[in-house]
Amino acid sequence: TRCEAGTVGGALMLEGDATAVLRDSRVDLCSAATGGGAAVDASRLEMHNSSMTSNRASENGGGISIAGGGMGSVWLVDSLIEDAVALKEGGGVFVEGGVLLLERSQILRCATHYDGGGMAVLAGGAAELRESTVVECAVHEIRGKGSALFVNFGASVVLRRTRIERCDSAMYGTVYVGGRLTLASSAIAHCVARDIGGSGSDYASRRGGVVWVVHGGVARLTDSTIDDCHTYDASPTWHSSMTLRARSRRLAAPPEPSFAPVSVDPHGTLSLANTVFSNCTAQTGASAVFVSAEAHLRTAMLSLELPCLAGVPPAIHADRGADLSIRALSVSQPDNCRRAPAELAASAVSGAAATLGAGVSLVGGEQPGAGEAPASLCSAGTCATDAACTADYEAMADALMVTARCSCKPPNLPSPEAASAELAPYEGGCLTPREGVTVSVPQAVAENVVIELSKTS
Repeated sequence: TRCEAGTVGGALMLEGDATAVLRDSRVDLCSAATGGGAAVDASRLEMHNSSMTSNRASENGGGISIAGGGMGSVWLVDSLIEDAVALKEGGGVFVEGGVLLLERSQILRCATHYDGGGMAVLAGGAAELRESTVVECAVHEIRGKGSALFVNFGASVVLRRTRIERCDSAMYGTVYVGGRLTLASSAIAHCVARDIGGSGSDYASRRGGVVWVVHGGVARLTDSTIDDCHTYDASPTWHSSMTLRARSRRLAAPPEPSFAPVSVDPHGTLSLANTVFSNCTAQTGASAVFVSAEAHLRTAMLSLELPCLAGVPPAIHADRGADLSIRALSVSQPDNCRRAPAELAASAVSGAAATLGAGVSLVGGEQPGAGEAPASLCSAGTCATDAACTADYEAMADALMVTARCSCKPPNLPSPEAASAELAPYEGGCLTPREGVTVSVPQAVAENVVIELSKTS
């Protein structure tokens, strides 16, 4: 308690292949330039049923700093990092070229002035959170990135059965993805992105969201939920005045805002598999996902549970030139909502998402025959290997929402290598049964021969 270091490691400094194990321990009120609670450089730290509380770093890693070119590692089990603050990056944990593993642990009320209020993972760093939570973390500077999680270019983060909750942000999101982010059976809930949007007329000031996938970033969500997340544009007056000024000077108008709970920049990639968006809204842009031109969106079994509110932007909006594949889309609204079917359809998709991309379209007229999938919905590559593609028609008054559906029709079977049997027709593929004709044994080595068979692609 109350330890202080001038440079690195307020309470602990591990280097040179050292190992430390803390059990039923506390590290409180310590400070350093880097690693307010502990600094791990090419060494290993384990914490079991322990806590780090109210530690500070004047630079990076208010709680823990991990470095060492991939050789540094930290393993937290049933442990807590709470009220840690860094003035630069990584309020709770800063990972630079090392590995972090959290199991049944919490990062609670941590903050930084710039990037990664809960955690910052830089190029060459990796982190995995299992059955853990990141709650009420923040960035204090307006341009700080990732109040809960900052995943820089070249970094990799995996969340399994983990929850990010109540981590509000200002301009650059709760989760900022420049590297690779994977969510499996996880949730991001009750987060608000209050994008000010008025700090300049450049394009960067007019986009963002709770989850922001930037140029080169890749985010994949499987069996996960985005729940009660909202994005606010605090500068509609600014945008109107800048537009009028641009017209009077015959200049290009400032870009329209592209805020959304999940926003994908050009050359960013977002994959959503068996994922639910529930009660999410935005003032401008899209109330679930905004896809910029030259960005990539891939969905399978995506569910949109739309709020019953007037004036909310469509759930999915894609600029022209976006690369889309939307399959097995499900749209619903609260039972007490009186929105007409046509209005519900229009609330689901807009822009290029309504007419472009494999797997979804809005069409008028009579409903085609059952199972007659338009060629544009079932082109090559819409479904996984040996999966059948059909159309699912949802009559919505003047419009029909048409989505591609994939299935492993008998005798084909879901591949056991897929994330689940339901997702196999979309990702992983189907297996075609083979009939054995002959079996040969080159050389008899025993009276009884046992042959083991397994499903293969």
